[in-house]
This record gives sequence, structure tokens and C-alpha cells, in this order.
Amino acid sequence: MDKTVQNNENVISIHDFANIIDNLPEGCQVLDKDLRYLFANKAVAEQGQTTVHNLIGKTITEVFPGIEKSQLLNEISICLKNKTSKELDNEYVFPDKSKGWFKLKIVPIPIGLVIFSNDITSVRKSDDVIKSRNNDLEELNKSLQVSKETNELEKLRAEAMLDSLGEGVFAVDKDNKFILLNKKAEEILDLKAKDLIGTGKTPGDIPLEDKNGEPISRDKRPTKTAITTGKGLENKEFVIVRKDGGRVHISLIVTPIIVEGKIIGAIDVFRDITKEEEIDKAKSEFVSLASHQLRTPLGIEKWYLEAIEENGYLKNANSNAKTYIDEISKNNKRLLSLVNDLLSVSRIEQGNVRNEPKRINILDLIRNIVKEMKIMAINKKVDINLKIKGKIPLTLIDPSRAEEVIENLVINAIKYNIENGKVDIAVENRKNDIIISVKDTGIGISDSDMPKIFTKFYRAEKAVINNPEGSGLGLYLAKSYAEAWGGKISVESVEDKGSIFALTIPTK
Repeated sequence: MDKTVQNNENVISIHDFANIIDNLPEGCQVLDKDLRYLFANKAVAEQGQTTVHNLIGKTITEVFPGIEKSQLLNEISICLKNKTSKELDNEYVFPDKSKGWFKLKIVPIPIGLVIFSNDITSVRKSDDVIKSRNNDLEELNKSLQVSKETNELEKLRAEAMLDSLGEGVFAVDKDNKFILLNKKAEEILDLKAKDLIGTGKTPGDIPLEDKNGEPISRDKRPTKTAITTGKGLENKEFVIVRKDGGRVHISLIVTPIIVEGKIIGAIDVFRDITKEEEIDKAKSEFVSLASHQLRTPLGIEKWYLEAIEENGYLKNANSNAKTYIDEISKNNKRLLSLVNDLLSVSRIEQGNVRNEPKRINILDLIRNIVKEMKIMAINKKVDINLKIKGKIPLTLIDPSRAEEVIENLVINAIKYNIENGKVDIAVENRKNDIIISVKDTGIGISDSDMPKIFTKFYRAEKAVINNPEGSGLGLYLAKSYAEAWGGKISVESVEDKGSIFALTIPTK
């Protein structure tokens, strides 16, 4: 078996793997349980305005004097203590007194922590400029409401200050035709103002896609919607397809121009976020690569553990040996589950989820899940019940994904329940949807946690106390799969009273 692994062309060497990490555009740093640097890639050194040699062996308080008084160190310590992941933005003060903003992702590992860092100083500065410019535009919009339509549109066209902006700006009239385009907009769109203004062209003539690559029709363009409904749009991501085939990711703000209660046009403000998207993609690819590399040795370890148990090697072993093997096996399963979840997240983010739908009796699938969960429920002293309302039709769905989603909801209902609690699973057919609800009498979800409950890596404080070993990925994956089917997941909850998760699956 070892020889097979070594001859596998898909397994890269440790040296190559280290080079990949070292050349990531995102900072990657490993700290032990004393918060002492064990590893840092080149990006970390560049972000910290130092060298890797000056970091290794030092504690985080030695590298960043004064951090011990900050909330950041407290957040890092909580992640280390509770073994939880967290994402946050923080401002650093470097030894030379300069400042920088970084987006951090803290991930616990057995020996300490991994911290991914992304320098967003320029983005923060850009956001400040955008806020300032938007304030200018709001003041401009107010001035437009004082005079007549024609005079104010002429004033808007004449605003020379727009050409000094670092963001693309264009304006359209009530017929959605271009009347203004600044230099940054020309650069991002790869078009000239003279080819758009006065030609009768509209934003609908420029190919636009959503962030998933789906084309957006003319009637559903944000600018068109702002003119027809008076509703603006704030910081939504799109992709502009330029005439040379180039694709530019943008963050877009759209504001209708309203004078004396009448909509006379709209203003679009947008900035290029292509580089940020590339960094996010590199991060996802790194997680995918790391997870693949981890799964191979963990799979081999699992195979040997199963062989030890099946071949009776532990038959005459002492109790300590059996306990040790049980602990190794349990933690091996936990690691494999986490690695598989990380791979699933990576596939979702990269749009590489394989969906293999089959027409199945979903009741059989649910009954099998309930049967398998009986032992877990008994150990937790929780009563689990299944109720079927009406006739449930066959469903075209990927069985493995459906099982993963429903099983996750049932496991959570048992895991976060109280002693002598209940889990009620109900299945019913409503018109063209199958509704699967999972109701529990557990710890519930607070109002402050509710908006974040389906967020990747997020775990509520009470959930961490109740079960420190969770990854915060289960509900994110469940929501992603359900929405990919054209369905949805919703939740109702009262803290300390329980929760109801409802999964909607289209029958067609």
C-alpha cells in the first residue's frame, strides 16, 4: 500500500507543498499554543514589514508590541481555548508606527493556530474615498432636486470632479441612455465616453453577469430597475464582460436621481474587485489542495485501524491498548469528517459540486436516517419521532447530498437537545414542494446569532459550550445544497426553548 501511495502522481512532495504555501499571495502563519511563531510564509513577512527569520521563534507579543492590550489578542486566545475558527478585520500598528488593515481568519489546529492574513489597507482607504465621494454625490443629488430636470442634468454632466475619482461612475437619463461617464469608468469598461454618450446606447448594451456567471437580461439590470422602481442597489457583486472578452469583477452601487418626486435618471458607482476575487480563489484552491493531501494519510490510517479491529489483534490486548485505539479511531473519524467538509466547501466556492440526481422515495431515506440516529438519541436520552402527512411523491434529487443535509439537521437536533428532550421530524407534500421539518426542545438560537447561523465557520457561543468539537460548516453546506436544488432552509427558534429547521425540496 505504501508503494502505491508513493507512485501516485497526484501526491505532491512536502517540499513542493511548502513552496505552494510560501508563494501564496495571502499570509499564512502557524503559532503554537504559547502563540510563538513556528512558520510564516513570505506574504506574512512582507505584511509585517520584516523577514521570516525575524518572526520564527518569537511570540506574537514580541512581534507586535502592545497587542497584549488589544481585543485582537483576546479573540486569538478564545479561538485557541475553544478550538473555534473566526474571521475578523483588524488594524495593526507596526514597529515603525505605520498602520495597516488586515482581514484575518483564525483556524485552530492540534498544535496551536493557523492565521491567514490578507492586507486590505488599500481597500479600506478606497472604501473611505468611496464614502467621501458618495457623500459628494448625495450633495450633488440634493442640488439636483432644487432646479429643473434639464438644467440639473447639464450640471451633472459638467461636474469635472468626477474624473478625479478612483471609482467608475456613469449616469443615465430617464430613458436609461448614457449622459455621463468618467475616466475610471472608461478604463474599467474598456469603452470611450464618446462612443456611448449621445449615441442612444444604454447600460444594457454592455454584457453583464452575476457573480456565478449567469447573464443578466436588459430588463433586470440594476440601473433599469432603479429608473423604473426608484429602488437603488448597494455593494452587490457583478461581472462585466468587455469587448475583448476580458472579465472584470465589480462591486456596484446604483442610486436613482429623483427631482420633485420624479425619477429623471440614475447614477452607477462601481469599483474593480478582480484582484480580491483572485485572492479568494487562491485561498479556496489552497484549502482544496491541503484537504486532498490530508485525506490520503488519514484514509490510510483509517484502513489500518479497521484492519486491527477486524483481524482480532486487540483480542488479547490490555484495556489501555483498546482505549488508545478507540481514541485514535474516534479522532481519525473527526478529522476525516472535517477534511471532507472543507473539500465540500471548496467545491461549492469553485462551482465544482457534482450533482447526480435520481428519482427516489425520500421517505425511505429519512426512515433510514432516523433508524441510524436511534442509538445516538438513546445515549443523549432524547426521544425521536417521525410523522408523515399525506402522500409523498418520488423526488428527483442527489441521494447522497439529500442524506447529508437531512442527517445534519437531525444530528444537530439531538446533539444540542436537553436530557429527556424530544426531536419531531415531519414530512409533508405542499403543492410542488416536499417540506421536511425538524423540531427540537434544545438550547435554541439567540436573536443575535440567528442572522449568522448559516454562515461558513460560524458557531454560536452556546453551541460551542454544548459541543466544542463542531466545525461550523454543516448548516452552511446544507443551505448551499438546498438552494442549488431550487429549495431552501429556514429556521425558527426561541432561546432555551428549541428550534424548528424546515427544508423545502421541489418535487420537480
